[in-house]
This record gives sequence, structure tokens and C-alpha cells, in this order.
Amino acid sequence: MKQIKRQRVAQLFIDTAIKQIKEEGIETLSVRKIAEETGYSYATIYNYFTDFNALLWACKKQMINELTSYMLAEDIAVSKEGIHTLFKRYVHYFLDHPHIFRFFYFHHVNPGEEFFDEFGFDALMFKSFGFLSGIKDEKMIQAIALTCIYTIHGILQLHFSGNDQANQASIDQRIDVCLDVLLQ
Repeated sequence: MKQIKRQRVAQLFIDTAIKQIKEEGIETLSVRKIAEETGYSYATIYNYFTDFNALLWACKKQMINELTSYMLAEDIAVSKEGIHTLFKRYVHYFLDHPHIFRFFYFHHVNPGEEFFDEFGFDALMFKSFGFLSGIKDEKMIQAIALTCIYTIHGILQLHFSGNDQANQASIDQRIDVCLDVLLQ
């Protein structure tokens, strides 16, 4: 029973931090703000997390799971069209949650463990790009996949920098153009 209460309280801190990140961004997040909203003292948070970074890593893990669930909400064919769909869902998630994009890519959180292995990103990447199996060279498939990923992040970075006034439809069009060329 004590362990269940401990997990519930820890989850309350995580949920509150995520809510604040989504609404206001990571820049304004603090242990004191989380404590104030949850009704606990800020010192109590340190009974559940070794430091602020550990709390942020727990938030990031939960957000990654949310992003992955969003991206894979429906079956996606292992095909060129499937890759388009997968990347568009990824981009749409961040367009809907710009503060999460900034948290993921501009705020360093030390996971204390191998980030990609835990979430199976390598397996997801190779499964998603499985239609390229005609290419025998795994390094070539990896290079194509990474180039697609970096292209998508470039599009998002340009959008969020404020130097691009593109809307979702024009961003989708850019994704299609880039992916069509990269996946030939």
C-alpha cells in the first residue's frame, strides 16, 4: 500500500510538471511551482526524485511514450506512404505542443541511461524503413533514415524559430517534397 501511494504522489508531480511544460514551457518550470500546484512542500518532491533533473527525465519519458502512442495510434503500412504518415504525425504532435519540442530539443536532461535503446527507436526506425529492404547496405538505409529525421527537425526548427510563417498544410507539403526525394 505504501508503494502504491508513493507511485501516485510521484505521478502527481510528473503530471503537474508536464502540464506546466505544455502550457508555459520549461523556462518557467520550478520545483516550487510544482509544489505549490500540488499542495506539497517543495522539499517533499526530493523524497521522490533525487534532483530536479530526475523529475524532468521522468517527465520526458512519459512525454516520449505519449508521442509514440500518438504516432502509432493507427497501423502504418511499411511503405513510402507510411513513412510520410509517420513523419507528419510526428510533426503535427509538435505543432500542437511547441513547448514540448523546445523541452525535448533545447533543454538538456541527463537520462542517466541509454536513451534510444530504452524506447526502441532504432528498431522502430528500421521497421519503418523496412520497405527499403531492396537496398542491401544497412548503412545506406540508416543514412536515408537519419537524413529524413534531420530534415524533419530542420523544418520544425525553422518553423519554431519564427523565421517561417508556414502553416500545417505548407509544412506537410514540404515534408512530402523532401521525403519523396530522399526515399526514391
